[in-house]
Amino acid sequence: MRRHPFFVSMTEIGWNPAERKLEIAVRLFTDDLEKALAADCRCKTDLASKANEAAMNKLLSDYIGRHLRISKGKESAKLIFLGREKEDESTWSYFEANGDFSSPMEVENKLLYSTQEKQVNLIRFRKPGTDKTIQLKNPESRAFFD
Repeated sequence: MRRHPFFVSMTEIGWNPAERKLEIAVRLFTDDLEKALAADCRCKTDLASKANEAAMNKLLSDYIGRHLRISKGKESAKLIFLGREKEDESTWSYFEANGDFSSPMEVENKLLYSTQEKQVNLIRFRKPGTDKTIQLKNPESRAFFD
């Protein structure tokens, strides 16, 4: 796999008022993600492996669940893993969270920070009438959305 010259993730969060849930998509470079997963679990990782797909999905879901937190007041969203797909050199992971997240919320994003000191995490939040993107550079990890 070819090394890329920049280290950027994209987390897209959309509020779906009709279903009262957050729809979350996380895009990470696959090689960086595998490196972070391997460091986290101290095991070998291969997201392309069909034989270990269930185990890789669990590692991925657990890792993102620990490093991406969405909260409103004292209530934290429970991220429900829906699946993942590969796109060129990246992996998209999909989640949803039930509850009322239509009002101000905080996003804590530390994805890949432990393995890449130059990591930049972009967070885009969309709801009716709002479309805002915030950039976090390691070690910055908190973003606030109205």
